[in-house]
Amino acid sequence: MRHLLKLVVSSMLLAIVLTSCISSKDKEFNDLAAQAKAHEDNFDYQAAADVYTKALDIKEDPEVRTKLNNLNNEIEEIRGVKGIINEIKTISGAYKNVLSSEDLLSLCEKLTKLVSQLEALDTSSGGSAANYIDKLKASTYYFSFTSSIESAQIYQTVGGAGHDAFTDAKAIDDEVTALLSDVSFPPSFASIN
Repeated sequence: MRHLLKLVVSSMLLAIVLTSCISSKDKEFNDLAAQAKAHEDNFDYQAAADVYTKALDIKEDPEVRTKLNNLNNEIEEIRGVKGIINEIKTISGAYKNVLSSEDLLSLCEKLTKLVSQLEALDTSSGGSAANYIDKLKASTYYFSFTSSIESAQIYQTVGGAGHDAFTDAKAIDDEVTALLSDVSFPPSFASIN
């Protein structure tokens, strides 16, 4: 009888210890998931992804895994868009080095490739990167920017009177500046490098 009582008491103690361990793991998981959601709501996507990963290290959860996967996809889209935009700024800012028609045509060729990459990006996800691209393309400054590239190429190719390469390159840079002032990066882009 004593042996049975010891066994029952030991089993109960073990159950209490295991339950408290499980409860503390669940609490830690839930706290991390809530922190990650708060980061996501504040557009700090990188911090949100890091905290979702920590939560999944504690316990696998399909809902949190889906959120992390979606967030990682969004982060990659943002990186891609930022990369293209930053490259456009860098190349258009190189107008200071344009001394000839060949220099300008080279600059225009590089910008045309970047515009093509931007146009080819899939915006069906509806995420912040997709929304940014849609706003960019809808801006009248985007039309002016792409038109100034085409005009510069035409004038430099056919030798249009009154169009020197430096002035045309500066005009393109001015259009880029106006476009990016009109459609600035959304808050969700800030934490993504």
